[in-house]
Amino acid sequence: MQVKNKIRRCFRRRLQPDIYITAVSFGYPSLVDKPNGKLRLVIEANPMSFIITAAGGSCSNEKGSVLEVIPNDPNQRTPIHLGNNDLIKRLEEVYAKY
Repeated sequence: MQVKNKIRRCFRRRLQPDIYITAVSFGYPSLVDKPNGKLRLVIEANPMSFIITAAGGSCSNEKGSVLEVIPNDPNQRTPIHLGNNDLIKRLEEVYAKY
């Protein structure tokens, strides 16, 4: 019973710092060694994107909204960028050129 409570607390407290770190560093882009990104779509990227979008911000996977991606695998990874609407729009324009 005690182990179950510790696990629940651990997962409950983890999302808020992750959102802060991701937003401050402007996200986790796709890299040469990780072209599909770092965060798992279903478990990490979608909850973050939902919260940021509900707060009036925007999210991107360098091609469009993270929330519009249909997952193929529970552990599918994706790049993610969080910010205000203008910033994400400019980011997607830059990525569209390359």
